[in-house]
Amino acid sequence: MFLEYNDRDIWIDENCTDCLLCVRVCPVGALTYPAEPQRNTTRTPA
Repeated sequence: MFLEYNDRDIWIDENCTDCLLCVRVCPVGALTYPAEPQRNTTRTPA
């Protein structure tokens, strides 16, 4: 579990969807992270 996920940990690369770990945290971070949430919502992990 990635409890202490910082913006650097989540947004390691612009291709957040390409990161398996990111894909899991992306949906969560997108809500709290005041960045471009569209970038994360582009791919919805089942």
